[in-house]
Amino acid sequence: TLAVPTRAPLPSILQPAGAAYDKTWYVNRKAEEAMALSYLNTPGMPAVLWGPKWIGKSTTLNHILDYIRQTDRQASTIVTVNLGLISTRALGTFTLFAEEFAQELALELGLDDTELSRLWASKLPPKQKLTSLILRHLATCTSSRTVLSIDGADTLLDHPVCPEFFGLLRAWADRGHEEQWSRLRLLLTVSTTPAYITRKVSPSPFNL
Repeated sequence: TLAVPTRAPLPSILQPAGAAYDKTWYVNRKAEEAMALSYLNTPGMPAVLWGPKWIGKSTTLNHILDYIRQTDRQASTIVTVNLGLISTRALGTFTLFAEEFAQELALELGLDDTELSRLWASKLPPKQKLTSLILRHLATCTSSRTVLSIDGADTLLDHPVCPEFFGLLRAWADRGHEEQWSRLRLLLTVSTTPAYITRKVSPSPFNL
């Protein structure tokens, strides 16, 4: 059972529906938590929390990340990217999307702005720039694994950047047998049935 240590006594006022994750009110989903942790322990196997809207995917994701932070702090680095922070304009072309996604990654990883600017000024294609950014982190990070968490990944489905982005995630996962890439783990949430995602996008991390 995935239970974060030392749960505080329940307050007298109930948490309202739709509120942000609070471990005090979290109701464990034992099977889903165990399966997600198993996938996150396996290189090249993305963990995908799938279910209808409002069923609790985001709270389950946050609970899993909270558990990792408290029980595996030294061995894991957690990187969370909120696709809602990507501008609407950037969703139209992968070049703009990759740049904003890289900025979110750089903030999470604490990378120097100069280093990111130098990389983005290079002549590499956008996918290779993102790949280079991840590889630089994996090469210097002291943690044994980096968990890249993306909540609501299927919000990209109706946008032109979707095939290239999901294809990039799949390419990263496919390299899980390599020493450096084996340290990258993907944790995603989606509301769309994965079968429909893989029909629209091939290759994709959702059919592993």
